Amino acid sequence: MPKSSRQANLERKAAKRKKQKQQQRGGSGYTLGRRAQVLQAATWPFFECWVSEAWRDPMKLTEVIVARRNQSTGEIVAAAFLLDRACLGVKNAMLANFATVQPYRSDFLGHFGSFQKLVEVELDLGAAIIKAGLDYAASLEFRPHRDYAEAALLLGDADPLVFSESIPVGGPDGKPYFVAGPYDNQTRVMKHLERLLGLGNFLFTTPVEPEFDDDFEDDFEDGG
Repeated sequence: MPKSSRQANLERKAAKRKKQKQQQRGGSGYTLGRRAQVLQAATWPFFECWVSEAWRDPMKLTEVIVARRNQSTGEIVAAAFLLDRACLGVKNAMLANFATVQPYRSDFLGHFGSFQKLVEVELDLGAAIIKAGLDYAASLEFRPHRDYAEAALLLGDADPLVFSESIPVGGPDGKPYFVAGPYDNQTRVMKHLERLLGLGNFLFTTPVEPEFDDDFEDDFEDGG
């Protein structure tokens, strides 16, 4: 009996998935899903960490870039974190992988460096900056971006407590300062702060232009 076009299409897709898995087993060794890929990459040697040059100013959004490199293949896996240490904490987090250093530097590091000047720092400092933002946001009952936990795997065994310098948080007068960005739910955040702190106990400004490309997605593909 001749196969229907639908059945033939399903078989082609199944064959394609089988071939991809075979290639993965023989190539990078990725045989599981996205999280397994990230867990594996988290064991690679630390490559470098970059942060916004103006990271000491909590009123400015801070970028933190962490990269790890597979010494055998040269592959790079990088995580990017966008921090608002004046109020919301980790506003965005994402992962990307690159076959070599060159596309990582041009497409990923270069992308984020186009928003703010970046400086290379020790991994512990990068982790400390992230922790400061997380802790302050948690005190205001804000949760980090949904992809934070996965991206944070690349921090590995970084020790944020090793860094002794105080990392400032909050607004200039010690109050939370909410700067409403184009991707923030301004009404929800304002109501939350008003309920938690009361009027007059936090500051805010109207929406501003984006400092971060919310469409810059990671390049991991599900291998499962």
